[in-house]
Amino acid sequence: MPRTPLQPPEALAAAGLSLRPVTPDDRDFLARLYRVIRWDEFAPTGWTDEVKTAFLASQFEFQQRHYRDEYDDAEYYVIDHPDGPVGRIYVDRATPELRLLEISLLPEWRGRGLGAALLELLQQEVRAGRAERVSLQVAQGNPAGRLYERLGFVEALPPDEFPRASRDMVWPGPS
Repeated sequence: MPRTPLQPPEALAAAGLSLRPVTPDDRDFLARLYRVIRWDEFAPTGWTDEVKTAFLASQFEFQQRHYRDEYDDAEYYVIDHPDGPVGRIYVDRATPELRLLEISLLPEWRGRGLGAALLELLQQEVRAGRAERVSLQVAQGNPAGRLYERLGFVEALPPDEFPRASRDMVWPGPS
């Protein structure tokens, strides 16, 4: 059964933001966004900017291939503003468990409530009965983890004996 494409929440639409499917023309923006959001992680390496750029370009390619291979039916959206794209949201709504694959925003667009509004949009999918729950994975130490917790996401798995690089989280729906 075809799904209705995600639409931005009213407040975001009023601010001029929209969601549109990713096209091949978005490749340069998506690669730049990936590089920008991951750049600081590589400061401790001492690598030159050229080496970091090349490495992140290869990691972007791996990530895109992984998403397409593992989430063939996922929806890939660019978050657009009249001045140009500001982020991306990738969601797999093909199963009863709505899976958030990625929300990434340019740094200058963070802290404006955009991420929370998009997460609430996904939670509304559950409230409307179009999904059973929302799941995601967040890297340990990623500040977005606090946002997820504030919006009611909880650890999906009990703590491991050994630290993991990421946490699986779930929003089980309204109680």
